[in-house]
Amino acid sequence: MSSFCDLIPLQFEENDHPEAFSANQLYVLFILEHGGEDLESFVLLNFDEARSLVVQVTAALAVIEAAYEFEHLDGMVILCL
Repeated sequence: MSSFCDLIPLQFEENDHPEAFSANQLYVLFILEHGGEDLESFVLLNFDEARSLVVQVTAALAVIEAAYEFEHLDGMVILCL
């Protein structure tokens, strides 16, 4: 739990805290030195960028869901042009 609290900055506190789930809940944590700019602050310049983002996220989720047999239910993707 301390890793979650240490690594998740305050602007992401809308994420559910791990203690909200059952003891057998599985987690994945990616730690990257620099993963690029977060999508919440990234400014999309045009429709083509927005479309590319949606296609890439959708394809990535489809591959991961099929490979690991899980369902990603939080489908909230908001694009601001």
